This record gives sequence, C-alpha cells and structure tokens, in this order.
Amino acid sequence: IGSFGVAFGLMAFTTFVYDTLDVCVRLGRYIFEELTGMRNWTGRLIGTLLTAGAPIFFIFQTLTDAKGNPIPAWKTFWNTFGASNQLLAALALIGITVWLLRTAKNNKVWIVAFIPAAFMFAMSNWSLIRSIIVKWMPGQNPLWIKESASIHNAVPYVHLVLVILSFLVAIETVIAIAGKKKRTEALAA
Repeated sequence: IGSFGVAFGLMAFTTFVYDTLDVCVRLGRYIFEELTGMRNWTGRLIGTLLTAGAPIFFIFQTLTDAKGNPIPAWKTFWNTFGASNQLLAALALIGITVWLLRTAKNNKVWIVAFIPAAFMFAMSNWSLIRSIIVKWMPGQNPLWIKESASIHNAVPYVHLVLVILSFLVAIETVIAIAGKKKRTEALAA
C-alpha cells in the first residue's frame, strides 16, 4: 500500500507540474501574440520559445553561495515563486473584498476577505523588499535581514516589478473602497 501511495502521489505531482507548465506557456504565448499582433504560426513559435526559454535559461545557470559552493537555481527562485503566489492569492481576496463590498447586504462582511488579503499583501511585499535590500545594499542591511543564499541578478528586478504592481493593486483597492463609501453616503443623504 505504501508503494501505491508514493506512485499515486508522484503521478499527482507530475500532473500538476505539466498542467501548470502548459497553462503558463499558453498564457505567455497568447500575451505575446496580443502585444505584437503576430497571430500566426510564427507568433505562436516565438511566443512559446520566449515563454519557455526564459525560465530554462535561468534554471541552467550555475549559482554559488558566499563561500563559492554551487547551489541549485530553484533555491534562488523559490522565494520569488512563493511571494508571487501569495500576491496572486491576495489579489483574489481583494477582488472578493470589492465584490462583497458592492453586493453584500451586510456592510461589514467585506472585512472577512480584506483582513487575510492585507496580511498576505504585507508579508509578500516584506519578503520581496527584503530580497531587494539583501542584493542591492549588502553592506547596509538592517539587523532584521540576514544574508541568505546567493541571489541571481535578475531576481531583485523581478521583485521590484512585483512590488510596484502590488502597490498599484493596493491603490486601486483603496479607490474602490473609498468609492463605495462615497456612493453609500450619497444614497443615505
């Protein structure tokens, strides 16, 4: 029974990985086609190569820690994956928050989705900003930041883009919540 469980778990894991890879490549290809207008065989090929090629390039890079020991590339990018995944969850909860704010009969029910969204937003951005500080200001790290494994040069730039995008989402959320309150006050008057 144990070997059956291991085999089933590995099958489920590989199915998840292949499905995720398929979806990412398709979305990347569609985005490339939309941005360039190349909606033909050439656009599909170039979009697929760019979408799948960029991660492959970074995965096969040899990275070293402070002592010169090689470290796997996935360890370097794992924090980026985790933070972006949690930001995506925060974005979903923010969407639910705004939906509840606009449609729920109880005016306070939106807080149920907003509190976890705010927590996930804060923790993800803290992680992203931490890695930016570690890479770009190595001698000026505050006490609460410890040096970690070597970070690939592209990672802080990706983290900076994620931080900027997340703060744009935060601004839109504040506008949506403030707009609802103004509309509610206008209806009450």
